[in-house]
Amino acid sequence: AYSKMELAVDAVERSHQQSIEVDQSVTKVHQGLDQIQANALQTAAAMTQQSESVQQINQRVANAVTVTATIVEACGENSVACEEMSVLSDKMQSLASQFWTQVTVPKS
Repeated sequence: AYSKMELAVDAVERSHQQSIEVDQSVTKVHQGLDQIQANALQTAAAMTQQSESVQQINQRVANAVTVTATIVEACGENSVACEEMSVLSDKMQSLASQFWTQVTVPKS
């Protein structure tokens, strides 16, 4: 039969073994938390990079819209200029016809 001393030693040894197991479990939990933190930091960095990329794309789209608006405005101005040139060309053709008619008509 075990004496009280042997029972106490067994209890201390079991307690010691349990504390080693608890320590190992706590270490594993810390490692898991460290991995979660590393993943969170990596995710945050990726999100920041993605956000910056989206901002660059938005800026490029805004620039493209501005350039397109400028082109549309210039095309409108060119269209007006072309219409004015057409009117002037018609007038010039009319004046040239009148001139040649007057020059080529025999004088009486």
